[in-house]
Amino acid sequence: MNVTHDVVSDLWPLYASGEASADTRALVDTFLAGDPAFGRIVSDTSFDVSPRAFIATATIALAFWIAFFVGLWRVRARILVVAPKRNTGTR
Repeated sequence: MNVTHDVVSDLWPLYASGEASADTRALVDTFLAGDPAFGRIVSDTSFDVSPRAFIATATIALAFWIAFFVGLWRVRARILVVAPKRNTGTR
């Protein structure tokens, strides 16, 4: 039987929670023994954490990036504006 990354990804939540059957655990263990890099990536992925903190952090970061670029645009516009020559009244 050919076990693919997709199959192990589907089985990983059961395997990580300890709810998988003995046969499923053996199947995943065999696959991970042959592909340890994939096992590390999947094991570092948490399926029980809410993305709320990430969304809040990303929103704040986006607001700061927007403020940075708006400020940069305003400073650049101010530098590029050429002041008109003053008329001193002498010729």
